[in-house]
Parts: sequence; C-alpha cells; structure tokens
Amino acid sequence: MRKLTILLSLFMLATACEFHTSGNGSIDGFWQLASVDTLPGGGTADVRQQQVTWAFQAHLVEIRCMSDTDPCDIVSFFDKSGDSLWLHDFYYSARDAGDIRLPDPADLHPYGMRSLRPAFRIAYLGSNSMQLETDSLRLNFRRY
Repeated sequence: MRKLTILLSLFMLATACEFHTSGNGSIDGFWQLASVDTLPGGGTADVRQQQVTWAFQAHLVEIRCMSDTDPCDIVSFFDKSGDSLWLHDFYYSARDAGDIRLPDPADLHPYGMRSLRPAFRIAYLGSNSMQLETDSLRLNFRRY
C-alpha cells in the first residue's frame, strides 16, 4: 500500500507541472552583433567594439548598445516563422520613466534596420552563430 501511495503521489506531482516553451528554437538567447555586410557583394563593417547585443526570449527581443559614446536599450516584439523574422513595436526601455515608443526608424539604422517593421530572412542559425539578411544587409551574430 505504501508503494502505491508513493507511486500515486509521484504521478500527481509530475502531471501537476506545466512546461512552457517559446517554440523559437535556437534563436532564443543572447547574441552579439559582430559584423554587418552590405549586399550584394559590398563591404563588411566589424562592429564588435560597439557592443551591440540582441537578446531573444519568448516574443520579445532586447537590443542593447553598451558603448560609452551611444548607450541604448530598445525592446521590441518579434514573430518568427520558418526562416522569416519580423520585428515590430519598438520602445526605448526607460524603466524609471516608462517605456517610450520609437517614433523614427532612423533610430534603428545603427542596428541594421531601416523601418519600424523590419523583416529578416534567417540565412543561418547555428549553436554559436546566426546570420539575418534583408535585401541590402547581412547581420552576423555570435552567441554571447
């Protein structure tokens, strides 16, 4: 009887838990923007010194620039389907003053985006590196 009670308790404990996954796969995590390539066949800019990171979790992405000259903290929602990634609803993360909606896409230019609803093709997504492409740019990331 004691074994049955323990077995029943373990079963109830296991079924009471819920596991939530985002379904984002390998894109979830912390990425450093390492370089930006101009397409097609243009130049490459090494941007590691600007210390720009993208952190994906659930349906949010946080874009941070940790450089002393131009620090920023931007939060956006994203949608991912297959090899497509769309970002939308950008906000400056101002925790003390409340988040401020980004009014101008020019604020996103330093991060490889030209609109307030940028669309990317996920050209490569591995365990340690990722490439996102638009018609004119390729953003190269390393897992951080």
